[in-house]
Amino acid sequence: MADLPEGRRQWYLGRFANKQADLRLVCRLNKTGQVVVDFQVGKTESNNRIIRYLGNDEFCPSGVPSVRFRFAIQKETATSVTIRGSVPEVTLQRSGGLAGW
Repeated sequence: MADLPEGRRQWYLGRFANKQADLRLVCRLNKTGQVVVDFQVGKTESNNRIIRYLGNDEFCPSGVPSVRFRFAIQKETATSVTIRGSVPEVTLQRSGGLAGW
């Protein structure tokens, strides 16, 4: 695990979606300032999953080191996130900020 620089946390926050896979993901900060994801596959939801920074814009969920969230960053904003370690690998495109989730 690597330390996520304080100024970079905001880069990863936002809403992401892949309509083909019926998958939505929100990356946000929890009440203690940790980066977490909430995701929905179809009608199934998983919320408040802490993700750990590995470096190079990549995270893994706590307790699931085989899964990776790799963010594509442009101008200090995540434009997409690819989830690897799941079958099949899937990329979600940025669909907005945190408002309205």
